[in-house]
Amino acid sequence: GSTLLAMSEWIGSAYARMDSANVAAWGVYLPIPVEVKTGVGGVQAWVDFEGPHITDSVADLQLVDVSTKLKADLPPLQLESLNGRLSYRERNTGFNFSGKDLDFTLANSKTNVPEADYFFQYSKATEKQLAAGELLASALDLEALRLVADALPFDAAHRKKLDQFAPKGRFEKVVLKWSGEASAPQTYAARLKFSDVNVAAVDDLPGLAGMNGEIEANQNGGSLTLDNKASEISLGNIFAQPLKLDSLSTLTTWKKTDNKTEVNIEKLAFANADTSGQLSGKFSKQNKAAGVLDLKSNFSGLNAADIHRYIPIKAGEELRDWLKTSLKSGRAENIALDLKGNLAEFPFASEKEGLFRISAKI
Repeated sequence: GSTLLAMSEWIGSAYARMDSANVAAWGVYLPIPVEVKTGVGGVQAWVDFEGPHITDSVADLQLVDVSTKLKADLPPLQLESLNGRLSYRERNTGFNFSGKDLDFTLANSKTNVPEADYFFQYSKATEKQLAAGELLASALDLEALRLVADALPFDAAHRKKLDQFAPKGRFEKVVLKWSGEASAPQTYAARLKFSDVNVAAVDDLPGLAGMNGEIEANQNGGSLTLDNKASEISLGNIFAQPLKLDSLSTLTTWKKTDNKTEVNIEKLAFANADTSGQLSGKFSKQNKAAGVLDLKSNFSGLNAADIHRYIPIKAGEELRDWLKTSLKSGRAENIALDLKGNLAEFPFASEKEGLFRISAKI
């Protein structure tokens, strides 16, 4: 600055180390870019500053009994312990935040989130470009994310979705980028691996349990690979009971153009206690229409007493009840099921409207 006393003009760096600090009490002196209400332990921090503003900061933390606010209008984030390195950088154009070798335990649920690396960056909108964001994570614990969502700078819509889907499981190698507002991005690109993921059924979206695989998606389409052992799929708008599977693998791709979505199931293989089989097909849906399906499937065999559980709801409760009460013994082999047509017209009155055919060796 122009003089030593003109602290508002200072530009420089600072370092602080405390092996046993009450971070809340020393918060006004320590270079920490968030409000810390409680926290005890070791802190080592480096900062760059311009006048009263911290532009860059790095802190190595080994803390217990942590209560912190990430934004002034959010409830506190309560942690039983927090270990690792936190970094923060702020510029006129935006900010970024990262965590290195970060592990923590939630105070209320005692959920431990194992060591992982995180990076988040946000760029403000300008006259020439949209706002943009980027999230990278070596691993994400979905249940922990839901439990602390109220204390994170999410919008209300994202918090509501987390509550509705109630996700559990783990994401790995997460890459998410978007332009525009995060709640309604103009463009986005996502890529991640997932393991033992469970989500609740919401509206027309299925409930899932025990999912393992990879997904890559953007505003124009994407792909999904599954490689499951024991898993479960709840398709409440298609089947009356959840489908329990011993194995499930697939490669499915989709495209989105204007108001139309096209899904291509290149190959799906499955097995459970009742049967095993493969299916492939295409599904297209425009706006809020029911959609057009072209599905071919083959099953190794199925006990007659179990057939009713694999008949779609739209085939009618009367048919499913008849199959359940009438077929008590026997087994069908080499089952083939073909379904082709506009699902809004199912069950089809004639072959002109669509095809629903089941063939088997009894």
